[in-house]
Amino acid sequence: MIARLVEWFGSGPLPYYVFGLSALALFVALTLLRESDRTDKLGFDCAFLAAAGLTLLAWRWPNFLWQYPLNPDEGLWVAGALKVRTDWVPWRGFDGATSGPLTAYTLALPALFGARIDFFSARFLGVCLLTLTLGGLYFAVKWLNGGRVARLVLLPPVLLLALTKDWNFLHFSSETVPIFLTTTALVASAYLAREAMPNRRRIAACAIAGICLGSAGLAKLQSLPIALVLFGFVAAEIFFGGRRRWKSAIHEALVFAVSLILIPAIVTAVLCATGELHYAIRSYLQSSVGYVGEGIHIGPSFLFESSASYTAFLAGSLIVVVLSVAIICWKRAVPSRSSLWIAIAALLLVLAAGFSIYTPRRPFQHYLLLSVVPVSCCVAAVLRLVRETSFWKNREALVTGSYLSVFLISETRGFSRVRSEHARD
Repeated sequence: MIARLVEWFGSGPLPYYVFGLSALALFVALTLLRESDRTDKLGFDCAFLAAAGLTLLAWRWPNFLWQYPLNPDEGLWVAGALKVRTDWVPWRGFDGATSGPLTAYTLALPALFGARIDFFSARFLGVCLLTLTLGGLYFAVKWLNGGRVARLVLLPPVLLLALTKDWNFLHFSSETVPIFLTTTALVASAYLAREAMPNRRRIAACAIAGICLGSAGLAKLQSLPIALVLFGFVAAEIFFGGRRRWKSAIHEALVFAVSLILIPAIVTAVLCATGELHYAIRSYLQSSVGYVGEGIHIGPSFLFESSASYTAFLAGSLIVVVLSVAIICWKRAVPSRSSLWIAIAALLLVLAAGFSIYTPRRPFQHYLLLSVVPVSCCVAAVLRLVRETSFWKNREALVTGSYLSVFLISETRGFSRVRSEHARD
């Protein structure tokens, strides 16, 4: 049914642009709303995230139907998902090469509902996971920095992922599952940072964070540096967040530790029972080490020359960071202690993402997806610092208008540039 609906929209360019521009306009309008009692409610949050997801779906749906150019990695994971139905044991029934088995399991989910497993289902699932990832980013930023900052911060990644015509970002990428897992752990960490939370909810947040971080390595080893930084965030909130009682902290730490090893322990037990443990270590861990050793040197230019749409996202983020630092210095503002800690945490995430991107020593553009959430967190941190100054209070319309212009201009120029390149090809 979904495929038929998409084919109907694909009957001509007019429905595509009308639907896409309408969804984008709605999302931008909701982004620019000022904080009020209405925007602080959960119902508004859901409507805002629905508009973000609708924007992604509206602009990316042609990719669901047009399968050219085919991506070998994407084909490998779809094939792995098809094999899961007959032999679900990882590295016996299917092998994810340098990615873990969770990607194949994820792509096999349509089979639970009697749907087909193919490139269409893979790319549709990819959009769903990206939407959930952006939703997690939104709530993490909102709980730490407020709803106004969270809506502004979500604008750049939505524009990047919706307007991009780079096939490396349109295929189902091996980064899709791990960034969903690590972002969910980030949300749990941000939730633990909130004050006066019931103990049951804190326990649940610790369990979610542990399961996601423990699963990240089984989705992609490359995500482990980011997972390690998030592990530190969760541990810090458990033992040092607010006025913690030692007894409660021990309970939360135990839940976090058990959840952390749960998924790896299950996978290890299955591999031991089926005699595939040795092959799994050789195929996944040892081959990944050899893969890195065979790489080439990659310079910083990779961030700015590999993808026009990502360059627009990164350049806009850098402009916002530089201008924010200039405003803070101009106003001689003294940041609060919590704002400084949030800024340091965001910087650590960016460094971890950079390590994850450059360690494999491969100039693959889809690796850049690992940095979208950390860079967005960095933008959120500097916006929080600016918001503490009088400049924001006196010129809020100017700040938000300039912020919107930077990213709309940069992303639309990147979009036009890629379209012209495709037309020449």
